[in-house]
Amino acid sequence: MTEYVLSPAVIASGRDEMIGKVNAVKKEVSRIHIDIMDGIFVKQESNWFPFSLPSFKGEYEAHLMVSDPASWLKRKEAEHFDILVIHAEIGSHDLLQSVVDAIKKKKKEVFLALNPETPWENYLDLLHKINGVQVMCVHPGQYSATFILRMLEKVRSLRQHFPSLFIQVDGGMNEKNILLAKKAGANGFIVGGRIFKTQDPLKALWDLEKVVGK
Repeated sequence: MTEYVLSPAVIASGRDEMIGKVNAVKKEVSRIHIDIMDGIFVKQESNWFPFSLPSFKGEYEAHLMVSDPASWLKRKEAEHFDILVIHAEIGSHDLLQSVVDAIKKKKKEVFLALNPETPWENYLDLLHKINGVQVMCVHPGQYSATFILRMLEKVRSLRQHFPSLFIQVDGGMNEKNILLAKKAGANGFIVGGRIFKTQDPLKALWDLEKVVGK
C-alpha cells in the first residue's frame, strides 16, 4: 500500500512563532517540515536562529534552503531532525555527495530538493543513494506562492523511473493541487500557507488530510 504523508511546513521569524505553529499541529500529523532559510540561498530568513523543538512522537524534517548546509549540520539544531532535505542547486555533484555522506553519517535520512528549473536527470546517481526527492512546485522561500503546473510532469517522470522512491511535493499545495500531485505519483505533500495562513489551521489541516487519504 502506498504511504501518503501530509507535512505542515513551518516558516518563522522567531522562536515563539515556530513553537506556536509546531504545537498547533503536532497532535494531528506524523511529520512536521521546518523551513530553514539563511537569507542567502533565498532572500528570506526563516528559523535562522538557535532553537529547540517541542517533543513530538513523529518525525521532524528540515528543509535546508541554505548556501552552506555542511556548516549548518554542525549546529546543535541539526540533532532535532530525522530527515534533512538539501537542495541540488547548492553546488557541484562532489559537494552534494559530501553533504549526503555527512547526513548519512549522522544516521539521518536525506532527501534531494529540486527547484522548478532543475532537471532530475542531472542527479541520477544521487537519486539512487538517497531516501527521497522533493519536487519544488514553486520557487522556494515564501508561503502561498503560485503553483507551477508543469511540475506535475516532473513528478510523473520521476515515478516512472523510480517506482519505490518517496516523492514529495512542496509549494502551492491546496486540495486541488494535492489531488493532481497524488495522481501524478507523489506520496508526500508539504503544506504551509493553506494551513497557517487561515483563521482555523486545524480545520484546514483536517480538510487537506481528507484529500490525502482518498
